[in-house]
Amino acid sequence: MSRRLNVLLFAFGSAGVNAIRSLRSAGHNLTACFTHPTTQSWHPSLQDECRRLNIPCSTDPTDAEIAPGMSSRPDVVLSVFYRRRIEMPFLGLPTIGAFNVAASQLPRYRGHFPFRWAILNNESMWGVTVHQMTQTFCDGAVLHRKPLVIRPQENAYDLSHRLADAAATAAVEAVNKLAAGDDHLASVEPAGPQFFGPEVPFGGTIDWRQSAAKIDSFVRAMDFGRSVRQTYQHFTPPAAAIIGGKSIGIYRAHFGGTMSSYPAGTLTRCDDQVWVQTGRGHLAIERVYAEGQDHHAAEYFTAHGCTPGDMFDTTHTWGIGGTSAGEISHAA
Repeated sequence: MSRRLNVLLFAFGSAGVNAIRSLRSAGHNLTACFTHPTTQSWHPSLQDECRRLNIPCSTDPTDAEIAPGMSSRPDVVLSVFYRRRIEMPFLGLPTIGAFNVAASQLPRYRGHFPFRWAILNNESMWGVTVHQMTQTFCDGAVLHRKPLVIRPQENAYDLSHRLADAAATAAVEAVNKLAAGDDHLASVEPAGPQFFGPEVPFGGTIDWRQSAAKIDSFVRAMDFGRSVRQTYQHFTPPAAAIIGGKSIGIYRAHFGGTMSSYPAGTLTRCDDQVWVQTGRGHLAIERVYAEGQDHHAAEYFTAHGCTPGDMFDTTHTWGIGGTSAGEISHAA
C-alpha cells in the first residue's frame, strides 16, 4: 500500500520546480531543498517556489538553518538536474535510498545534460533514467526509466524543456514506486569511458569539412533559443562561423542541393538562397545572427557583398572526440 514519503530534494531549473509541484500533488512531503542561484532568464527559481510553499531551501548544503527541517532521516534523497556532486553524508542519510534523475538513457551518454549531443548524433530515442547515486557518476542501478522521442528538426531549447518535463514526471513516478514498496533495481553494465561535459560540442564552431547533414544537426544542437512576440531570443550563442573576417551565428539551415567541385566552406550560391559547399553536400543557410540582430541569410550576405566563391574560415576542425573526462555532477 502506498504511503507518504519524506523527500530531501536537490534540484534546479524547470525540472526541479515541476518535481516539487508533482511530488506535493502526489502527497509526498518535501523536508528541504538544496538548489543553485538562478542567473539565467530561462530558469525558474526554486528558491521562490520553495518560499511560496514554505519549504526550507538553501543554495548551501552545509547551511545550518536547514538542519531543523532535517531532524529526522528522510525516506528518499532525490536529485533532479542538480549541478554539483552529492556526497556523504547525504548519500547515506535516507532510509530507502538516494536517487538521481539523469537526462539520458544510461549507461549511454554519461555526463552533464548531453541533450545537445543527442541532436548532433541524430538520436531518435532519448529519455531519462532514475538511478541510485554512488560515489561514481552515472553507474548506480536503475530504478525507473522514461523514454522520450526526439522530434525531427527539434532544437536544443525545445528538447531541454521536454526533458525537464519528462524528468519531473519520472521523479514522481519513481518516488511513487518506492512508496508502494516497489524498490526493484535493474543492474546495468559499468559506464564506459565516454563522458559528456558541460561545455558546448566542438567549441560551438562549425567544421565545414563535415557533411551537410552533420552540420545541419550541429546547428540545431547549438540553437538554444525560442520565438517570442515576433522576435527570436538567443539564450546561448548559435553555431559560429567566420566569413570575410566577420563572425556570424547560424541558427536556421538545412542540408540539400547538389555537389560541386569547390572546396568545403565555399559559398556556391548567394542570391535569394545561400548555399555552402561542405565535406559532402550543400548546407542551405536560412537565418543568421550577426551584429546583435537576426537576419534572413540571403539579405545579410547580399548586403555585405558576398558572392559565390567566397570562403568561410575553415581552420576550425572537430577532429575526434569532443567529450570531456571531467566529472562535475550526477546529472546526465
